[in-house]
Amino acid sequence: MRDFATLFQGRQDAHGWYYGLGGKKTDRGKRTAKAESLHEPVTSELWQRHLTGKGLRLGIIPVMSDARVNWLVIDVDFYDIGDYHAKVAAAIKKSGLPFVMTRSKSGGAHLWLFFEQPIMAVVAMMLSQVLLDRLDLATALGVDQKELSEHIDLFPKNSDPVDIALWMNMPYYGKECHGLGEDGLQD
Repeated sequence: MRDFATLFQGRQDAHGWYYGLGGKKTDRGKRTAKAESLHEPVTSELWQRHLTGKGLRLGIIPVMSDARVNWLVIDVDFYDIGDYHAKVAAAIKKSGLPFVMTRSKSGGAHLWLFFEQPIMAVVAMMLSQVLLDRLDLATALGVDQKELSEHIDLFPKNSDPVDIALWMNMPYYGKECHGLGEDGLQD
């Protein structure tokens, strides 16, 4: 658990919770629930509850107090494209980029990129757009750029270390949201 918490390290004095995940979906197919941002420390107990699936889903704020980040995420939310994860995996492989793909809570894809050393959040924000362009997901998924942009979120979303509202749901909640292999299938 300690290695996991270190890999996904973000801001330590605040976090988010996602709870009440039900059957309701947005018009885009995203599952809805209640979310809350808290000015409370990220503890090993929170990580334990998240990883065992006992309690609320943990959200980590990527931007730390020094305006640096340890990771970035491209959140790809399509739910009605056949062989979706396999197509995203093929785009990752073709690009040669070192993304790790996990299934999102709604069945979409989170593409994680981890840094050996923290980098400035503003640099990560620019980098995420460059990497998204290099992935060429529009071609891989058979959609146009406008439709792609409507289904993509990039994290970090800002570089302000004071803002605690922009957090990312962590993967590996109990038996959900696990990693996907190089072929886009469950690891």
